[in-house]
Amino acid sequence: MPFDIPTAALMGSTQATMLAATLVFATRGYVGPARRSVHVWVASLLLQAAGWMLFRQHAFFNADFVRIAGNGLLVLGFAEATRTLRIMCGAPQHRALLWTTALLTTLAIAWFTRLQPSYVGRINALGLAATAFSLQLIWPLRDSFGRGGSPGRRVILLMMLLVVASMGWRVLAADLAALGAGIDLAPCLADEVNTLVLMIEPLLASVGFLLLYNEAAQSELARMARIDPLTRIANRRALAEHARRMIAEAVRHGREFAVLLIDADHFKRVNDQFGHAGGDSVLCTLVARLQRALRASDVLGRLGGEEFVALLPDTGAAAALETAERVRAAIAADALTVAGQPHALTVSIGVTALQPGDGGLEDLLHRADRALYAAKRAGRNRVVAADGGQDAAVSPAPATVADDD
Repeated sequence: MPFDIPTAALMGSTQATMLAATLVFATRGYVGPARRSVHVWVASLLLQAAGWMLFRQHAFFNADFVRIAGNGLLVLGFAEATRTLRIMCGAPQHRALLWTTALLTTLAIAWFTRLQPSYVGRINALGLAATAFSLQLIWPLRDSFGRGGSPGRRVILLMMLLVVASMGWRVLAADLAALGAGIDLAPCLADEVNTLVLMIEPLLASVGFLLLYNEAAQSELARMARIDPLTRIANRRALAEHARRMIAEAVRHGREFAVLLIDADHFKRVNDQFGHAGGDSVLCTLVARLQRALRASDVLGRLGGEEFVALLPDTGAAAALETAERVRAAIAADALTVAGQPHALTVSIGVTALQPGDGGLEDLLHRADRALYAAKRAGRNRVVAADGGQDAAVSPAPATVADDD
């Protein structure tokens, strides 16, 4: 049975339209950037559907108009599809570049249709556009088949390589035929194969798009499961994971490691005076100040309520005491503003360092908690070391004591 281009065009149009409708229905619950990316993807499918449909309208429109407008819509649809997939791959959109490529390709097709009619010229223009769009995806996906490559990225990469290969064959066949090279590369077969590839491209690309979206959604869920929803820092689960890794590295390489257990003093008074909304605002401000006082390599997390933990890699007991005192002084130095009113806030800090025999974070937190309790008993706004030894404070001694428990 001979290959019928008009029938293929109808199938391509129908497929793209049905995919667009299915995606709109299936993604009604998406919000934010995910919803916007779906909108762009659906628009790309509808542009391709309109382009394929135009190729069926020779009886109603001028043949030149069909060639120019039909190919122009397809090219713009491919440009938008490329933009959406780049978004899902975490790459810059390059919208201006993609739209410019689509416009220049359409102008080239118009030139080789009206001013200098040339089938080979049109094929070369489409080939350059397909290559340009494909490279915009192949480059950010170049490592997809390495370790850790995702299924969605692999589907997209394979699809792009298929498009480039089929389009390259079509261009080469047309050019050699035009040059009279005397080599039988079956240009008609090249046309048919490339048309089929372009026809199924929306389906394969949509599968890749949905896989990429699912991977992004799973990654976001995993991230959110490790983030405290109020303060946006590590939660208890994430702290345990960070600590497990840091402790393992410290033991393996003979490095030091320390933990600060930080508690906001008299925080119940904040909630009583300003309500829970005011208390939440104070906690967020406190976290911002704690982060400024710590190093970039330190990990700050929230255990719950007004209690926080700082994990300090490559830090011994003396250095941890100095860090804790610096943190305490930074918090006490400036009053917070809550509901337009100044409010003094201080913290008490328990300090401990990794010791032989520690089984994990819980052992360090147990010692740090005893030190924190000692700081509270001693009058708050203090730093106490749970590891014994001499006073290692870098600020006035009354603020720092040693707990020999």
